[in-house]
Amino acid sequence: SVSNSSCKFVLAGSGDDEVYEPRFYNIAINKVEIAGVTQVPKLEDVTARIISNGWDRVGSFTCSDGLINSLEDIVRRTSAYYTTFLPNDPTREWKAWTQDIVTMFVPNTYLFDAQRMYERWQLDMVTDQREDGNVPDVCPGAYFDDYNSPWWGGCVVWLPWNLYQYYGDESFFKESYPAMKRYVDYLSSMSKDGLQDWGLSDWCPIEETPRRIINTPAWYYYATIVSKTAEMMGKTEDVKKYSELAQRIKTTFNKNFLDTTTGIYGELGWKVTPGYPLSVLNGIVPHKIWWSGNRVCTQAGQILPLALGLVPEKLVPLVEKALLSEIEAHGTHLSTGFCSTTYLLKFLADFAPEIGWEMTTIQDYPSWYSNTIGSDNSLMKEMWHGGQVFMPSLAGNIGGWIYQSLGGISPDAPGFKKILIKPNMVGDLHWVNSSYNSVYGTIVSNWQKRGNQVIMNISIPCNTTATVYVPAENMGSVKESNHSPAQDQNISFLRIEKGSAVYHIGSGNYNFISTTK
Repeated sequence: SVSNSSCKFVLAGSGDDEVYEPRFYNIAINKVEIAGVTQVPKLEDVTARIISNGWDRVGSFTCSDGLINSLEDIVRRTSAYYTTFLPNDPTREWKAWTQDIVTMFVPNTYLFDAQRMYERWQLDMVTDQREDGNVPDVCPGAYFDDYNSPWWGGCVVWLPWNLYQYYGDESFFKESYPAMKRYVDYLSSMSKDGLQDWGLSDWCPIEETPRRIINTPAWYYYATIVSKTAEMMGKTEDVKKYSELAQRIKTTFNKNFLDTTTGIYGELGWKVTPGYPLSVLNGIVPHKIWWSGNRVCTQAGQILPLALGLVPEKLVPLVEKALLSEIEAHGTHLSTGFCSTTYLLKFLADFAPEIGWEMTTIQDYPSWYSNTIGSDNSLMKEMWHGGQVFMPSLAGNIGGWIYQSLGGISPDAPGFKKILIKPNMVGDLHWVNSSYNSVYGTIVSNWQKRGNQVIMNISIPCNTTATVYVPAENMGSVKESNHSPAQDQNISFLRIEKGSAVYHIGSGNYNFISTTK
């Protein structure tokens, strides 16, 4: 007989290979006990079958850095193993936690043909919405209210908007819009003094951030989504209602938390000493803390207002400076958790790509490598120190950064009807080959650096256009297929921006060669 803690299988004893494969049950096997045999079995005598959704791959990525290639593979394998019917923890809880949508939607979009799975999950959330407008943190079918917050239940608003951005599908708005409105109204009913102060804050961060600073930006973001969706659907009264709500949230949030002289979002309180080993994780007492008479700055507290649009435009540079100072205080290590890490890398890709590169290539704790324990055969874990269950919910967001920042492939209009090709050629990275099979066809963005020369090979599918950033000293230093781009009627020069020549191109294959400083 063969058994583990969950089940027991009695072999027929015929000597032939035997398979135990229940159709409606899956388990994580940590140990197998074999009894009743007359000789010691060999390791290869027992094989565990891997069960997952078996998604088709839609993206590919390789680069000159082996560790980045390993991370892309780890994200892919962890997400595949983690997803049976819906994303769920296969080792402890077997539940589909909704916050996983925020962390893994973009990476899964580039890695797998995941559209139908996310559409199904959205219908589950709409179906499970309570009469008061709240949505469960585990869906379908379970409420664990002590572990809910706007970043969990609010995925009923988050998901249809992002399905539209990446797949161009407007159909889900018709079924989801009433639920989206009810959820934002529910948050309004739960607000206190114009802020969100209920449920979880960031999950498994290195540094804690006050709950109101984590959760209020989600409320603001959802109000803007509902307003924009209402505009698409011609619901003018709702456009006014939710845009005004978003503005009130923004005003109240900044009044309560923004220091306009330093650019810091925070509250007065305790903080781990900058530069000191950080261990405010899972109840572990930090080595040293100090009382600040000023607002306490955290990476999560800075990145969410920046990424979600709450910062007054004239103060954006000051808030960005405070974020960089906070990252520097941690030795370019992250200090964020489930909710905020997703936005950290995405924002740094545009604002400070070299800092993002440094942060993702650090290998000591806390980092993406400490999360995976560094082995090529590892999977992502629940916490930055590599502990607890196998899941991509904390660190898997790097999969989206790999394709968008290093490969440079992003939607510039819903469904990739317009495409943005803007690779960050950072650090000591010499080349990248990346592709993504969008709803319009395959997008290719390959690049390499040879001294001060950059070569970009790009493919844009039919019925789409793209904006391409080519690193260049000036407009005259760019060639396309050994000719001036001006000779090609399919290419239009737009501008020089931050060391790149920017072009608008139609569908087709392109070979840009440029000279940089």
